[in-house]
Amino acid sequence: MKNNVDYTTNYCIICNKNIDPIIINEKLTYKDEFVKIEYIGHVAKCPYCGESIFSDECNKYNNLVLKFHH
Repeated sequence: MKNNVDYTTNYCIICNKNIDPIIINEKLTYKDEFVKIEYIGHVAKCPYCGESIFSDECNKYNNLVLKFHH
């Protein structure tokens, strides 16, 4: 899935450097005391070590997807 979000310039704590992450679509689960929602979201991975890294852009995308599931 192609989108217009800039996923560049993230930091991998394992590799200790700024990286251009690989974005994958992954089945994620949101759960609170009232509801459990499974959805396909974006996850950023380091291209060198494969570690999942925090990406503000992925977080924003996933929150937007969740709004459509409520």
